[in-house]
Amino acid sequence: MRSTQQTYKETLQLICDILSFQNSVEDLKQKIASTTIQWDPFVTIASDHLVLTTCYCRLSRKKLLSYLPKELETYMEELTRINRNRNHSLLHQVDNISNIFNKNAINYTLLKGTALMAGNYFEDLGERMVGDIDILVEKTQINKAQELLIHEGYESVKQTLRAKYFDDKHLPRLIPNHFIGAVELHSKVLTKPYNSKLRAEDLLRLKTGIGNTSIPSDHNLLEHSVLNFQINDSGHFYNAMSIRSLYDALTILKTLTKTDASFFELNYVKSFTSIGKLFFNDFDRLSLSTFQSRLFLKRIQSPFLKKTTDVLLKKTMFIMLISNRIFLFTKNKHYRLDIIKDYRRIFSIIKS
Repeated sequence: MRSTQQTYKETLQLICDILSFQNSVEDLKQKIASTTIQWDPFVTIASDHLVLTTCYCRLSRKKLLSYLPKELETYMEELTRINRNRNHSLLHQVDNISNIFNKNAINYTLLKGTALMAGNYFEDLGERMVGDIDILVEKTQINKAQELLIHEGYESVKQTLRAKYFDDKHLPRLIPNHFIGAVELHSKVLTKPYNSKLRAEDLLRLKTGIGNTSIPSDHNLLEHSVLNFQINDSGHFYNAMSIRSLYDALTILKTLTKTDASFFELNYVKSFTSIGKLFFNDFDRLSLSTFQSRLFLKRIQSPFLKKTTDVLLKKTMFIMLISNRIFLFTKNKHYRLDIIKDYRRIFSIIKS
């Protein structure tokens, strides 16, 4: 009887085979047609990685949907339809925001999933699951951009102490009254101290116009799709994998005739592509970080090792965060007073 750990790895491989642009469709058909496929973990893991609708669209493109259990095909089809309709609504909202910013000479560009959709990187709008609408705005204009959206009916969420005392990469989220997508206005694309690895000024300078709106260049989109997960989401720190981010990168790479070799030699990027290379043939031409890939395999094959290392890493990050906050607490009188006023919420966060 095969182990649960092995099944998890095989499920990851199945998902990546479905999404791949280079693997054999015939081999994939044989795998899917196999009666040994466990579809429950497939749905769970693909959903965790936010790629279940992506899998549906890729299976449709490869003409393999008929090999799925009928109930699963129907479920994925309905989920993709809902996501496609939502993305159409998001793009309508983006068009509205672009009109406002263009009219007021705001220097901006879309980011992440919304930029990829606006740039027609996907063959089907139902492929990509998108949360917020992320927009990079020139730092000197970001407050004006926020005021314009508030005037149009957006409401800013309550500002936290972090936003008040720490230089975050984006303003508090804006919640619309008449649209479905929350908006985050960014002045930076990477958290401190990594800002210089991808400068907001460069993304704005090299942006390209798509219809009524603007998106980053192909190269900047690729760089941000990798570094956002590796740095902002701590993917490199946790030796983690994001299938959605890997698929975004592959989708962009397909459009590039030339890539920046030095970018793929960065430690953060090499660990990203090394983990991707374990499951995607599409990354074969890129160099490998053996340590990162071996560690990832060991972690997914040993639940105890994964749990232990995750706990240690989370505690390490928590200690670093608390140390930074204690330093500010001792130096800044206003911060001390705000901490004392907000102690109930802070203790609940520490406890969790």
